[in-house]
Amino acid sequence: MSNPLLITGFLSLCQLTFLPGWLLLKASRWHSRSFLQTCIYSFALTILTNYLIVMVLCATRLYSLPAVASLVALEWILWLYILARRCPGFDIAVPSREDIKLWLHSSSPGSLNPVLLVLALAALFAMVQMATANFGTAFHLGDDLANWDRWAVAWVKKQSVGDSSYYPQLIPSNWSLTYVLMQSTDIKLVAKAIMPLFPLATLLLFLDVYLATARREWLLGLVWFSFLLHYLFDPDFLTSGYVDLAVSFFGALTIYSILDHARASKSNGTAALLYPAVFAGTAALCKQAGLYTAVVVVVWLISRAVGGRHSKTWGRVAIALGVILVLDSWYVIVHWNVVHGTAVSNIGYLTNDIYGGRSYSQRWIAAFREISSARGSSFAPFVWAAITSLLLSIFHQRGRWALVGLFVPYYCCWAFLFSYDIRNIALGLPIGAYCCGCGCLILAGFLKGRNTWSVNPPRLVRNLHGTSLLAAGAALTAVAVVVAPGLQRWVTWVTRSDWVRESVDLFTWPLLIAGCLVALMLLALRQGPIKIRVSLPAILICIGSMSIAAEKSGLIDRGLLTIQQREQLKLIGIPSLNRHIYEYAERRGISGPIATDYRMLTVLPGLKEHNLTISFPPTITDSFLEELFRRTNPCCLLTSASRFPRDVTHWLATNGYETVFEEDGWRFVAHGQSTGPSIAPEDLTERADELFNSGKYKEALGPYELLVAINPRDATYQYRFAFCSQLSGKPDDALSAYALALDESPELEQWVRYNRGGLLLALGRLHEAESDLRRVLELAPDNMGARQYLLEVQRRRSGAK
Repeated sequence: MSNPLLITGFLSLCQLTFLPGWLLLKASRWHSRSFLQTCIYSFALTILTNYLIVMVLCATRLYSLPAVASLVALEWILWLYILARRCPGFDIAVPSREDIKLWLHSSSPGSLNPVLLVLALAALFAMVQMATANFGTAFHLGDDLANWDRWAVAWVKKQSVGDSSYYPQLIPSNWSLTYVLMQSTDIKLVAKAIMPLFPLATLLLFLDVYLATARREWLLGLVWFSFLLHYLFDPDFLTSGYVDLAVSFFGALTIYSILDHARASKSNGTAALLYPAVFAGTAALCKQAGLYTAVVVVVWLISRAVGGRHSKTWGRVAIALGVILVLDSWYVIVHWNVVHGTAVSNIGYLTNDIYGGRSYSQRWIAAFREISSARGSSFAPFVWAAITSLLLSIFHQRGRWALVGLFVPYYCCWAFLFSYDIRNIALGLPIGAYCCGCGCLILAGFLKGRNTWSVNPPRLVRNLHGTSLLAAGAALTAVAVVVAPGLQRWVTWVTRSDWVRESVDLFTWPLLIAGCLVALMLLALRQGPIKIRVSLPAILICIGSMSIAAEKSGLIDRGLLTIQQREQLKLIGIPSLNRHIYEYAERRGISGPIATDYRMLTVLPGLKEHNLTISFPPTITDSFLEELFRRTNPCCLLTSASRFPRDVTHWLATNGYETVFEEDGWRFVAHGQSTGPSIAPEDLTERADELFNSGKYKEALGPYELLVAINPRDATYQYRFAFCSQLSGKPDDALSAYALALDESPELEQWVRYNRGGLLLALGRLHEAESDLRRVLELAPDNMGARQYLLEVQRRRSGAK
């Protein structure tokens, strides 16, 4: 009998979100400041605890369902015992009138707190909406499956993950726990469900500090962080298995715990220093970028020890430093393996080789352009608004330290070393968002004529405050008059942007809900808090009963869910290419290995068993294929179509291989004898002509390539192959084939020169195009297409002059 899917899924979700971390908090006697802080700390410690559990069980070779199930059962027993001792329930308190007044009308200048609170709550609700919509989906981006999930599956199968280089295993080890509990590596929905919780928890960190301090820079920072997330990353990335937002959360949590250190140290002693160390070590366990957070905490701990007056400070700091060293011992072990040749480092490739020889200044410029054009050049004003707010934070006391001490060093590291992908900047986004919030406060105070500067501004700035406002107003008026038509076009373009439409769809309901919630807070303030009693045993009995009923009634079918997850996984990488491969496998079958450098074949269901990863040369030669077939004897080849020269295509045809299809720049070649009888030339001609006459030129390219390889002196084959190559984006092959067709058959001269002239015109080779087109008009004076092409040639020449 299979294990109940809904119950094991629920247990897996609890194991990945709160249970182990909550037990650790209780064991450490931590005095939480708020319910939000308890939830966030429990989630973070849960992720770390699960990692340690997997490491210990794998080291002792006990990583299996009985061991994991026993630990989970023990955790639930402890949890219920603790609740029973306290009280089998908990209280939910509506905020008091004083708290609501503090949040809505803080002492900061201006009265925009309700509006900011609406925007902040909308950002939170939008992320919640995204997380709930994501539930039930499988991994859908390249590295989700090709790397991170592949390592999680390796942990389950007790295989080596030594090829992970310096990438740590915090997140994959957590995913592997769900696979063990659910006894399936095909069901990814629970593992993937926790990924949107990392950006959501980061937003909650901003909210928690604001609720405790009523400092508007935190509320502004929350709004800025949400904007930066949705500007730089697609929704698919925000809910994907990439760990960049996880390391961003742990980095933000580390800074949060440092800020909370002063309050916590009064009652928690060593724990106040341990939590920043634990979270910094966990950040480094997410990804290499987290090492930056670990370095920041090490510097902070040493400064605490040097400036500490208490005799126990050095001992506590030493313990905290030891915690970081123990947690991040993964890097020590991997580095030892790299030095001794048992592991491979990719640091040199990521920090140097991937840039193709670009200098540091070129990398810096390219990094800025990547940010400013993430949604197109028309959204540059939003980017400059963020940059302005960021720079203005230098005049804010706390923002200045965050900008100079944390954000700028990380941004420089990213721009110079890791800007090959914009997702690597994720660790710096919470800090940058907070700085933007501080900068907005400075700007708001300046515009209102109030001194909100945390340092005294230059005297010239104070004296010219009114003059500068008048000048700015006049300048804005002049700009509005001069560039009004351009501004109207810009507004039209922006409102028609796909990103704007997606953002409107995402934030419409969250904004309405947030607005109603804040309106209720304004209209229904009460003198005292309202407490709602929630019975935990009742909740557990309800969930358990519903799970068992759903399982027994057949509402949740393991087989159907597995099929749905596998179908979603088939869309990974290039969906159209995958579809062609699956169609071929269903139609003719695959009986041997597929030699390929298509990474996604390593994870595609039903195909990964046939994967044979090969490093193909830029141009495939006969000798390379002969050696490849001698060593591996593949039944199929799948690689870039540009790697195949025409003589190799002829060699493949004479050795029983045929091009089955080309898709998105990839060519799939199969051995006719291994999958069925070879196609006769007359049948191949019939199929090629049928595709050509139907206008399916890309599909006809492969058959015609085989035909010209078999009979290179056939002018019709050459002409049609050239025409298909031209429409498939292969101008060099087309020009070569047109020349051969012209040599073999003067009867085709008119159409060869006409199509070649159009191709040469598109390539900008105007002189050659004009020669061909004038010859066409000599042969057929009524060819209107050739006349139009000639007019275009003359127009381009006159424009160039």
